[in-house]
Amino acid sequence: MRFSAWPLDRYRRISQACGVLVMLIGAGALIGWLINATTLKGIRSAYVPMAPNTALVFLLFGACLAIIGGRWPRLVYLVRAAVALGVVLVIAHLSWYLTSLGFRIDHWLFRFPAEQLGLARSGKMAFLTAITLLLLGTSLVLFTWPKTRWAHSAGHGLSVVVTFIGLAFSLGYLYGAPLMYGGRSIPMALNTAICFFICGAGLLIKGSLRNVEERRIAREGLQLAHDELEARVQARTAELDAQREFLKAVVETSPNPIFVKDSDGRFTLVNKAVELAYGRSTQAILGKTEADLNGYHKEIQTFVQDDQEVLNTLKPKFIPEEELTNPRTGETRLFQTIKVPLALPGNNGLHILGVATDITERKRTEQALRDAEERYRLLFESNPQAMWVYDRDTLEFLAVNGAAVIHYGYSREEFLSMTIKDIRSEADIAVLLDNLSAESGLNLAGTWKHRKKDGTVVDVEIISHPLDFAGRNAKLVLANDITERKRAEDALRETAEQLRQSQKLEGIGQLAGGIAHDFNNLLTVINGFCSLAMRGLQAEDPLLGNLKEIKKAGDRATSLTRQLLAFSRRQVLQPKILNLDSVVSDMEKMLRRLIGEHIDLRAVLEPALGSVKADPGQVEQIILNLVVNARDSMPHGGKLTIETDNVYLDEEYVKHHVGAQAGPHVMLAVSDTGRGMDQRTQARIFEPFFTTKELGKGTGLGLSTVYGIVMQSGGNIWVYSELGRGTTFKIYLPRVDEGAQVYKRTSDLDHTLRGTETILLVEDEEMLRKLAHQTLSMYGYQVLDAANGDEALSLSRQHQGSIQLLLTDVIMPAMSGGEVAGRVLESRPETRVLFMSGYTDDAIVHQGVLDQSANFIQKPFAPDSLARKVREVLDRN
Repeated sequence: MRFSAWPLDRYRRISQACGVLVMLIGAGALIGWLINATTLKGIRSAYVPMAPNTALVFLLFGACLAIIGGRWPRLVYLVRAAVALGVVLVIAHLSWYLTSLGFRIDHWLFRFPAEQLGLARSGKMAFLTAITLLLLGTSLVLFTWPKTRWAHSAGHGLSVVVTFIGLAFSLGYLYGAPLMYGGRSIPMALNTAICFFICGAGLLIKGSLRNVEERRIAREGLQLAHDELEARVQARTAELDAQREFLKAVVETSPNPIFVKDSDGRFTLVNKAVELAYGRSTQAILGKTEADLNGYHKEIQTFVQDDQEVLNTLKPKFIPEEELTNPRTGETRLFQTIKVPLALPGNNGLHILGVATDITERKRTEQALRDAEERYRLLFESNPQAMWVYDRDTLEFLAVNGAAVIHYGYSREEFLSMTIKDIRSEADIAVLLDNLSAESGLNLAGTWKHRKKDGTVVDVEIISHPLDFAGRNAKLVLANDITERKRAEDALRETAEQLRQSQKLEGIGQLAGGIAHDFNNLLTVINGFCSLAMRGLQAEDPLLGNLKEIKKAGDRATSLTRQLLAFSRRQVLQPKILNLDSVVSDMEKMLRRLIGEHIDLRAVLEPALGSVKADPGQVEQIILNLVVNARDSMPHGGKLTIETDNVYLDEEYVKHHVGAQAGPHVMLAVSDTGRGMDQRTQARIFEPFFTTKELGKGTGLGLSTVYGIVMQSGGNIWVYSELGRGTTFKIYLPRVDEGAQVYKRTSDLDHTLRGTETILLVEDEEMLRKLAHQTLSMYGYQVLDAANGDEALSLSRQHQGSIQLLLTDVIMPAMSGGEVAGRVLESRPETRVLFMSGYTDDAIVHQGVLDQSANFIQKPFAPDSLARKVREVLDRN
């Protein structure tokens, strides 16, 4: 039989009713005192009446209990204020008992009779009443914090004490307990005890309400959990049923044979694929062993041994390959099987679960593929040309042959961790990606530049073909190194162009020499007779002035023919052993007057300059013509530098300069900061009568004269010029040992110049870059070479070790050497810097391209000169 539980609101209303009842009793006592009604004050005249202030406190506390019992959380502060007021009244009465102070609060509002009950004055609050009121007030205050468990528990405990006190005194009146009339303390009034009992009971109900509510919530939660669990069990049961049907369907429809055997090797479950493999129905297989189906032979013996191993070890066993012969067809097929121990529920015996895969066709395909791969592998690996396969999506190397490993210097493992972008220059990558997106079928990708592991850049001709490589979209590439062929072609074209130019100048020279020779004879007659005629005339003769003009024109014509002879290399020279420093020093004062004050002239002379064998007058003519040419290129002023130095022209330089001879030379360089020349102008500057000056301001024979004198003296001339930056002419005359300090080229390696440091080489001219790379490598240095500034910065970021020296050209397209140095030093402040240029070193510094303190070496340089300069910069503190 189930009893319906009371609603929680009913408990709250009972608690509120207790508060209201206490208020009525307190109010009745107060009214009794006002109208002197004994029944209202103390029920009976023989009983102690309730003190007025006690009644007043009960009015406050009853109201607080009524509020607490309801649901008025906003009045909680009012409850606390009312309790505080009642406690103040109680403490005031306690002070009367505990101290000598008597506030006589009882007499503020009420009049008391003169009679006494025993020794106690009627109407005065009893001491025990005051103590119990304090307990009651404390309990009320604690119940104003309903969410605090300790406060709720403490208030509930105090309410039990108050209830007990009220009940005890009420029972004392009921059973006639002594009232201590003869004592000095005021006994507790009966109606006071009843109020304490009612208040305590109301608070007990209030305190129990929370426990009842919590138990009810817990009970409802348990019921909800039970219902939910039951629903989940039902859902799970349905799910398991569905899964069982699903698994049964999977097993039956699986193309792989699936079977279960008991510990005796008898089949207890098979699917359709097992029927096909054995050539029997399910009914014919179940309950049979392998021997029952196929007889006991070597094939079946292997099956039985595998089953026994699984049962003994209780571990799965993978059989990568086993044969099974169909007894009906006689066909033997290959299977890959895994067998695992299986403990079925409700059965103490172990079973074996087996899943097999027919791999017969796969094995045949794999064998055919291996045969084909072996054939193509031999073709791939034995090819003498570099070959590789790369992924067209990621550009990763997938395979490389031995020729690629040998030619590029990377190991096979290094290749397979790289992409094809890693062997391309930065400039080629964008074009490479565009070409890859458009490639299809057999493709001749043209000529590219590839970078080997040692930094060497080679020219390769690429042929590629798309293919599927292990399921990846790939491409097969054959790379034919054409570096030497292209180098030979370039050298042949360059040599042919120089030869053509040399032959052109030679032909012009022969013509000019013949004409000059004839004109020289005519001018000798004209100038001779003109001089004789001038001697026979008086100073005042009018013909003398005319003859002087004729003589002046003849002298100019003579100068022209002399220049033509110089160009044609047919004039008679009187060579002497010269020190070019002396020639420049002697001419310096005259040259300053010639060029004017708006041009800054500087002579940078080598103190230990070697000697040359040349005509002093012709050397002066060379200097004069070059200085005048430089002056005319700087109409608004500039800087002009004359420099001398000892140099060595090696075979590499000779190979690219027709007519040059290898060996020690003395260099005479004239540099300016003028307008400069383009390539088309540079190709014609040594032709006679070719000039870029205005009409009447140049004969076009100045540089052709210089060319003729240099070539007739056995030397070589080289020009380096850029528009807007200026021009440098370098003249190389063979060095002689007579009367001068010997410049001896050391053929053996100087071990004091060797080093093992890492050098980053930046040079846009490929041949010069290769020369410097080979030279530095020959001296033991580790060289990283780059063709431009961007490539150099990329190498600097990728290189993991230190870079002790940056060797860079000054003038390069896109990014100058100074900018490269600044960017490298930002990340590698410890790196030393050495600049090089076709301009002479002081000319570069003088025109402000580099700082005065910069390390510099001029081109061309001998190998030992480069090594010495590098060692000097690295060893400098």
